Amino acid sequence: MTPPGLISFIQNHVPVLLAGDYTLTPTFHVTATNPDGSAAQATSAPALEFAVYGDRFALDATLIESVYPPPNSTGEFDNVLPHAVLTRPSLPWERTASADGNARPDTEGNVAPWLALLLFDETELDHITASTQTVAALVPPTKQHPQGSLPDGTVSSLSVSAAVLDDWEHLDDPCRLLDVPAELFSALAPTADDLKWLAHARRKTVPGASPNDPEVTTDHAVVIGNRLPAAGHTSTVFLVSLEQLSDHLPDDEGGRAAALTDATCVRLVVLSSWKITAVSESQTFAELLEGLNPSDEDPKAAVLRLPQGAPESGAADATVTDAITRGYVPLPHTTRKGDVTVSWYRGPLTPHAVPFTALAGSQLPAASADGVTAYDSDTGMFDASLAVAWQLGRLLALADRRFATGLYAFKRERRPARPPSRSRLVADVTDVLHRIAGGAP
Repeated sequence: MTPPGLISFIQNHVPVLLAGDYTLTPTFHVTATNPDGSAAQATSAPALEFAVYGDRFALDATLIESVYPPPNSTGEFDNVLPHAVLTRPSLPWERTASADGNARPDTEGNVAPWLALLLFDETELDHITASTQTVAALVPPTKQHPQGSLPDGTVSSLSVSAAVLDDWEHLDDPCRLLDVPAELFSALAPTADDLKWLAHARRKTVPGASPNDPEVTTDHAVVIGNRLPAAGHTSTVFLVSLEQLSDHLPDDEGGRAAALTDATCVRLVVLSSWKITAVSESQTFAELLEGLNPSDEDPKAAVLRLPQGAPESGAADATVTDAITRGYVPLPHTTRKGDVTVSWYRGPLTPHAVPFTALAGSQLPAASADGVTAYDSDTGMFDASLAVAWQLGRLLALADRRFATGLYAFKRERRPARPPSRSRLVADVTDVLHRIAGGAP
């Protein structure tokens, strides 16, 4: 059991039986003695056929909890390996990348998963082809499968496994495919040894939704890519199947596998895909912080405020200059009545000490954000700094499920008793008046 607040990393989560068709043949031997004293023996071997279902050519959307970097996002991702979090912890090992179809661990207990994340840069997209076809496009045309349409010189998971389908699979099942030139595949696919390190399972235990609820333990699998996005480029990440393609992966030196010598293309099953854009920041976070140190030439040049030019003459310009010097920025503000104006805002990082003013102190604790919205009658502008902080604090608190349910329970326990209804109150008053008058109710 994983203690609350900790995460257990599991090397692999191989199920007892991999996905596929199985035949169980129990054998019974019965020996008895005939009346004449001779021995009699009977043997029975009834066969039991069953299948272990496993996804292969498509994944239900609920099996992918999240991916990172997020789809269609832009950020400093050139130092992040893409990864996908799967809700079923055994999914990456329910099939195998091994050419013989057996998921045997190596001496260190590693097992190669059948799932992988391949990243293609925008400069490589012209060399690959994505399409939606059927399973028949993975099978070479033969007498057994005349509807197969895998081109000559193209390798697929079904071409190396003799087009063996499970009972629930059919050649006309739809699937997404990706055609990758053999040379490009060898350049960016992980080696067989690397593949074993690109998937693992995680287990974590978190408190229940309320103090009285039991702890909740969740298990997930994580598949990690082997390639970083290029800064300044848009990349596409594909979650693909490498089932039984271990012999076609690059060798330990990253060279082309011998099994791909005569192949021109590798056709892969695509289970999910998304785009990301990596941008390169001109400075690191440490450099940005060091840039805040004042210089000898201009001690005020690095304070946390908007840059300002030469101050102009006039009361309005002096007011604006003073506000910017103190770390304020003007932002659009829509009031509760729908009026649109401009108000001042200042965050917690300011270039000067912020006194705890009498105005703010007199309004605390505040019942609403309006209670700490300051108004400057000289300029006719609001200072929404404390109001924003109040609203952010409330949203952060309510976003915490445990806090929100605890607060609800606290308020419910201290809720006053419901007052009597009007009709009941009138009846009680009437009864009292009758008694005072000495009459019967």
